[in-house]
Amino acid sequence: MEAWQATVQDEAGNTVFNPQITVYESDGVTLASIFNEDGTPKANPFTGSLEGFAQFWAGPGVYKIRGANGGQTELWDWSVVSGKIFILATGQSNMFRERPYGAYVSDRVFRWNNVQGDMTSVGNSFEKISPGNWSTSISFANELAERNPGSYVYIVNCALGGRGIEGWLPGSSPEEDVYSNCVANMGPAISAAGVDSIDYMLWWQGENGATDIDYPNNFEEVITRFRSNVWFPYSTPIAVFGVSPTTRSGRNGDDGRNLVLQGVASSDGAFRKYINIPALASNSLWQDGLHLNGEGYFHAGRMAASSILGSSGFVPYRIGSQLSFIRDLDGYNIGTGEFRFNTSASGVPFPMTAIVKNTQYDQNFQVQEIVRPNTGARLKRHRRSGTLTPWRSVNGLVYANKSGSEVQNIPPTGFRVVSFTNSVHDPFGTMNSSVFTPPVGFWDVSVSIYVDSGISDGERIIVKITNESGSSTYISSEFIAPASGSGQVQLRGIINSDGSNGYIVTAEGSGSIAKPISINADKTYFSAICIDAGI
Repeated sequence: MEAWQATVQDEAGNTVFNPQITVYESDGVTLASIFNEDGTPKANPFTGSLEGFAQFWAGPGVYKIRGANGGQTELWDWSVVSGKIFILATGQSNMFRERPYGAYVSDRVFRWNNVQGDMTSVGNSFEKISPGNWSTSISFANELAERNPGSYVYIVNCALGGRGIEGWLPGSSPEEDVYSNCVANMGPAISAAGVDSIDYMLWWQGENGATDIDYPNNFEEVITRFRSNVWFPYSTPIAVFGVSPTTRSGRNGDDGRNLVLQGVASSDGAFRKYINIPALASNSLWQDGLHLNGEGYFHAGRMAASSILGSSGFVPYRIGSQLSFIRDLDGYNIGTGEFRFNTSASGVPFPMTAIVKNTQYDQNFQVQEIVRPNTGARLKRHRRSGTLTPWRSVNGLVYANKSGSEVQNIPPTGFRVVSFTNSVHDPFGTMNSSVFTPPVGFWDVSVSIYVDSGISDGERIIVKITNESGSSTYISSEFIAPASGSGQVQLRGIINSDGSNGYIVTAEGSGSIAKPISINADKTYFSAICIDAGI
């Protein structure tokens, strides 16, 4: 937190006695969360001293402050910035091209100064973005900055026009080795930014070679190479951009390239999002058949941010140089995607009491007694923020795998119960092979089922969480099969358990007959986190 203080005076320089101080968030309407020096909440509005002195503490954010007494008013703008968000952008020319557009770029966005298109260039510092020109990565970063006023946003962009995916695979010549250029720049860049890992990756490569039969396998090898670096967490969200459609480019293969790019994104849907560039249909957004103009890149970056972040746009807050995440007391990970520190809401620095936000469902939980080993933070006690409920102990994560690869007969109607029996971590004793019967509380439930084969292009599989009879559906998700006949269907939601009902995972198909499908056990799991026990 940082302190704001002032002696309130009128226009003539006279002290305003006992000024009434009101602190708003950046919209000038919402009252901000403010604190005393010891970290306890402070009333808002509050009254300054007889001598006109006023003081409070607040976490990262942009604030509007009003001091008044009677008809005398003074206004201040104040910013606290300490968060850091890091983006790696790579691909072909559409990833590094900058073109004029008149929109404003936040002064909290910084770009690494390597020379674009030169795969031997290694930068040495971050620079502010010059106003007037936009690229996809600048637009994406600007959207993050706007949604996160308490954070700086850093971009490293390494791209080479016209380069096929071979530029990210072993064996490229130095002048065409885009992957090695990314790695060479990342070391000094993360050091200069004061972080130890990236938060997002933007991938716009496909105009050259995406219809090659080996592209999906090559793409997986590229991502595996990136994930082998300590600065690239496995759970890093990846935006996979589509390319110009055939109707615009005039190239017969471009619609097929988009299908391939959709496929590589959906094959790991937990961490990848396809960015539907063909949806930018207006002629006013394109410079030529393959490349957007400045306004087009502006919209492409915003489209990517909305796809990855959703409506809330909440992103990780860094404690020092380490990305925050939460584990339970048994060491099981319940963070990096489920919970993120939100110091803008709490204003309380680690390791004191903080606010943890469930990013998917926009719920805040207050936590305390956080233990921080080298692997990250661990949560011991929590309660729903804004309530007077007692502190609750966190006892772990329910986790279950499939019992091995198997063929399941998915019916066209009704449902097939999917069981999880192989590897179970269940400190609550809630899980048997097919039925999940949780104690009273709110449960964040996730299911992922990977289908290896057995479904045809365009067929659907619907996965649901229902009651034991299947008569009531609580959460559902639908998977539309690609041409390969394989892929992952995922669903996630909150269950408010009364402690007596059992829940099952069911699946059904869309064909006219039952379909035998092959389930890949290594990518099929069930998990449930008790996020608000007994409340």
